[in-house]
Amino acid sequence: PEASSNYIEMGVESNATLSFAISGIDPETEVEIDWGNGEWETRTIDNETITRIDGNSKGTTVRINGLIDYFDCSNKELVSLDVSHNVILATLECYWTGITSLDLSKNTELTKLDCSYNSIGTLDLSNNTKLFSLTCYNCELTSLDLSKNTELEEAVVKNNSLSAITLTNNTKLMLLDVQNNPQLGSLDVSMLAELQELQCANNGLTTLDVS
Repeated sequence: PEASSNYIEMGVESNATLSFAISGIDPETEVEIDWGNGEWETRTIDNETITRIDGNSKGTTVRINGLIDYFDCSNKELVSLDVSHNVILATLECYWTGITSLDLSKNTELTKLDCSYNSIGTLDLSNNTKLFSLTCYNCELTSLDLSKNTELEEAVVKNNSLSAITLTNNTKLMLLDVQNNPQLGSLDVSMLAELQELQCANNGLTTLDVS
């Protein structure tokens, strides 16, 4: 993809203090940052280290252009986060940002996601078939479909309001944490031959199949 058409946007308050970490796909990946005033700041990053970038917003939309495959904006108050135009994104860390929605439908290369402590309510992972690590606790989720995530090895989905979770196709799963989902009445992990750790305390479980 072209670097200029591959970008991430953050909706922010004006004059907000921001800090995010990125990594590129090439040894010398050029990225452009618009802090909200239409002026571009150019940086060169690499693909072996994670570069931390700090600044203050000069508008309500901050945009980062470039071939970025790692993005971490955690612990910063955001109004919104749009990663739908970054099709090569492999790792996204956006926990505790205050976002209320997250569209990952275009992020088909995504392998690792942590979006915990955000009131997103719903999470569609049907197009993220390469995902192997999922952390999404305290997200107010009521349902979660992982049927297309056949590469998933760890899923931490505790502290939600899940009433059901289907794991039929997640045969590579090694870690499953579904603690503190009081509406979860049944759990079948009988097909998880690789499962090494199961955390399921404080649920409404009446049946648990680990055969």
